Amino acid sequence: MSLKTSLILIAILVLLCSYIFIFQQKKQIEVGEKAPKVWFVKEEDIERIEIRLTNQGLNAAFVKDAESNWHFEDAEKSAVDIKRWSGIPLLVSGPTSKRLIAQRVDDLTAYGLHHPQMEITMNIQNQGSLKVLVGDKTPNEMYYYVKLNEADDLYTVDHNWTEVLERLVTDPPKLSP
Repeated sequence: MSLKTSLILIAILVLLCSYIFIFQQKKQIEVGEKAPKVWFVKEEDIERIEIRLTNQGLNAAFVKDAESNWHFEDAEKSAVDIKRWSGIPLLVSGPTSKRLIAQRVDDLTAYGLHHPQMEITMNIQNQGSLKVLVGDKTPNEMYYYVKLNEADDLYTVDHNWTEVLERLVTDPPKLSP
């Protein structure tokens, strides 16, 4: 093969690789723009988190003290296991949704939100409280229907998000003695 042919093939290869790289970058940006946040609060502004599993009659509440340490909201102010707790405030500060289902839903029962299976209430510093309703799983069982109590928008969030929060109630992150 001649030097000229080799240089032409190398140039074509470089152009092709550049095109693929640029196309992939653009695709990633577009995907990021399509994934809406259901809500957003600053992690450090969350002062209290309560999770109620309404169908099971179970609940757990956690509070942050003046030194920013999290505890169970019980008489002993039991410490949480930091290994299990460390990402929870970030997790509840605002999940990314797979998609916005509807901007207004008249029949909440169809999504399991008339009697939600989980309610998450957060007290936010200088902002009051935020209540999140978690309904049924989607038909493919990969997501849950979620909405803010005060808002009309209906979203889906990944099932792992919901199951991690549920586990805080069914298997509390208590510090081992």
